[in-house]
Amino acid sequence: MNKNILIIFIVIIIVLPSSLCINAENLETSKMQTLSESGIKERIFERINEIRERNGLSPLEWNETLEKAAQMHAEDMAKRNYFSHESPEGETFKDRLAKVGYKPKSISDGKSETIVIGGENLFLYGGEGSVEEIVNEAVNGWMNSKGHRDNILRKEFTLTGIGVAFAHNCTYEGQSFEFCIYIVQMFG
Repeated sequence: MNKNILIIFIVIIIVLPSSLCINAENLETSKMQTLSESGIKERIFERINEIRERNGLSPLEWNETLEKAAQMHAEDMAKRNYFSHESPEGETFKDRLAKVGYKPKSISDGKSETIVIGGENLFLYGGEGSVEEIVNEAVNGWMNSKGHRDNILRKEFTLTGIGVAFAHNCTYEGQSFEFCIYIVQMFG
């Protein structure tokens, strides 16, 4: 068997200016408490799989190891007020996968072998909104960005995990927000 190895590693970042609008005067603690990390994760998972199925792809399966890596990164960004695929210390997507024990998978068709490392999509939502509004902004933003869309529609990806974290008083590219939602979707 001839083994040709293709390593798939895609990392994309997006921030949509329209999603970063905040009305600080109307930001109420009660509204923030109604937001649910698990509700956002579940709706993104459902929406991504609806999109994949409409495009003739199998739905992604939930993977707790990928979720752990995604949640770890979302919480780190929220806690330390940064938004990047690389931590301030230089930790990357691959480092996070290794830290949680994720093993890349191998796909073989009998003629060649593909090693699928994974992909990572990030989204930052500044302001208040319902779960549905937040999910729509994130998913629509990803689908309108070639790299994010490629991650969502990549047939080699069969697994996903999503992390969500909330933060108060965050900044991004010189803009300040009283409330931010960091969303990380990992693919494998």
